[in-house]
Amino acid sequence: MTDRDLRLFSVWCAREALKLVKEPDERSINACDVSERFANGEATQEELDAACAAAGEVAWDVERKSVG
Repeated sequence: MTDRDLRLFSVWCAREALKLVKEPDERSINACDVSERFANGEATQEELDAACAAAGEVAWDVERKSVG
């Protein structure tokens, strides 16, 4: 498998997981979109980094809500 194939498979897995979430956060959906565009050569590394950081914030938000 190529790097592109692995990235696209990862995006597919993430999108399948998001289908299990009642109301997925828009930042997670955007991260999938940007990751797919990056795999296809249509997004920059900077865009990918920003989307990754935003998706990471989702994880922190969810954790804070579950603890609080």
